[in-house]
Amino acid sequence: MNSNLKILFCGILSSPFIMADLNLLKKYYKNIDIIDLKITQESREGFLRYLLYLLTKGIIQIKKCDTVYIWFALYHAVPLIIISKLFDKRSIVWVGGWEVSKIEEIKYGNQFNKFHGAATRWCLRNADAVLISSQSYKNIILKLAPSANVYLIHHTINDSLYDIDIPEKSNRVVTALFAGNFTRTLKGIDLFDKVAFEMTDKYKFEICDGIPHDKMIEIFKTSKVYCQLSHTESFGISLVEAMACGCVPIVVDRDSLPQLIGNSGIVIPHGDEAALIKAIQVAMTMDGNKARERAKLYNSDHRMELLSQIMENDIVSIVIPSYNSAKWLPDTIKSVQDQTYKNVEIIVVDDGSTDNTKEVVESIHDPRIRYVPNIINRGECRSSRIGFSLARGKYICRLSSDDMYANENKIKHQVQYMDETGVDWSYNSINCIGESFNSSITAETYWMVLPTRYGHKILQLFDNYILMFPRIAFIRLFYGNPVNSSTLMFRATSYKIGDKWSNIHRTDCDGLLLFSMLLRGTRGGSIREMGSFYRTHPNQMSYNPIYIAEMKVIRREIIEKLYKGDYPIWLKMLVRILGVSK
Repeated sequence: MNSNLKILFCGILSSPFIMADLNLLKKYYKNIDIIDLKITQESREGFLRYLLYLLTKGIIQIKKCDTVYIWFALYHAVPLIIISKLFDKRSIVWVGGWEVSKIEEIKYGNQFNKFHGAATRWCLRNADAVLISSQSYKNIILKLAPSANVYLIHHTINDSLYDIDIPEKSNRVVTALFAGNFTRTLKGIDLFDKVAFEMTDKYKFEICDGIPHDKMIEIFKTSKVYCQLSHTESFGISLVEAMACGCVPIVVDRDSLPQLIGNSGIVIPHGDEAALIKAIQVAMTMDGNKARERAKLYNSDHRMELLSQIMENDIVSIVIPSYNSAKWLPDTIKSVQDQTYKNVEIIVVDDGSTDNTKEVVESIHDPRIRYVPNIINRGECRSSRIGFSLARGKYICRLSSDDMYANENKIKHQVQYMDETGVDWSYNSINCIGESFNSSITAETYWMVLPTRYGHKILQLFDNYILMFPRIAFIRLFYGNPVNSSTLMFRATSYKIGDKWSNIHRTDCDGLLLFSMLLRGTRGGSIREMGSFYRTHPNQMSYNPIYIAEMKVIRREIIEKLYKGDYPIWLKMLVRILGVSK
């Protein structure tokens, strides 16, 4: 995490949860400037004063920052995004939920207003990143603006709530809302009132309506059950706070609420009075410690880990060259989607496939996916280069269309390793599988050229020492490539400085890539953990005689480039002595 990142925070500071977000950011980042958007709510004249401020002082603030961080995709975000683009600054917009909603049943949502709805949709399309706290609302955003770069990041609560002592619980049932008649409808308070009237002789019922936050937490501590009966809900911060205080949650089957509580509480149909009465009776017998443990999933460290990836723009580009791999592609792409490192782009280069590759890719609704078709078949090497040239990431990975990531932390651990060590590229281990997972063998590779009787594990201890000397490692490649391309991650800058080989080659992209980077002195690193599943099947290129024949041509071209190029004499002599050119 880059604590020196300069952030311009734009939000209504009178809002408690926006202030909580600002205070959280201040714990991790040193340089935060602020624009209070309260003025935009005052009147039309207030918005004109806001525009005047942006054109005088605000434009200077944006010019000095790295990232413009905006709360809510409303009309006030439009000029902020436009100015950000003018100065090539990254814009990030949080969506609360109301901006993208249009719920006819209760006439709720910003999309009922043509002007304001259009402003929101423009923000979604043009912000560099759109943040939302629930999958259901992410789906809504993508229907409104399919090209939006949407990231799912949960909200959080005060971490101190996870460790507080919980007093003895009363038989109180509680819910919470902000003051306002419409909010009562939105939060399902009418249903809560009905059940409270029917069960008042058995349990206490209380509504925390616009009371101070500290007092609300004290009520949660002694309450047994918390109800969230909302018509729609993108997250539910009060719900998570109540769970952290040991309340057993009862929620309706709307939006993110069932996923939020997991199996720590009870889910009922929305508006079902009988189901709510029964759920309260059952919840009174349940242990609230399960809800406390569930609430810890939404801690601030995890949130900031995801948020920092997006704010600091550490995009990882995953290039997937594909030829007639429609059968494998869904699993391949899903293995990328399942990564804990979420700030990725997926570039699928369709190399003139004759199967239904295009339909398969387009059926996967993820704004991070880019589909790039080749009119004719160019081969995996040239298709990979096309993907590399389109990549926007700080780091680039190449993943074969029939392989998969085996470890959900694969990208995260490689990024951390490369950030910490400064190496130019890294790789990890593979597990060889067939067309199914029934047969699985870990492939042992190493850079030390010795007989295997010395033991794979011992030889692997020398890998990172050899990789400290790139041109020695370069010679090792002539005796076999220890790196599988589906585990490789490299810096975009390292790829650009490498030698560019002739454009005739269709195969062995990973070999050419490593030869190029090592010859130019880039350093690599080995991470000894399982990274990818390498699928073996009769149709793969590795078994093709054309591939084997072209390998010889590639090796001759590399040797010729070495001898003619401006490289150390000792390296040229060592290559001759070892006879690798034969």
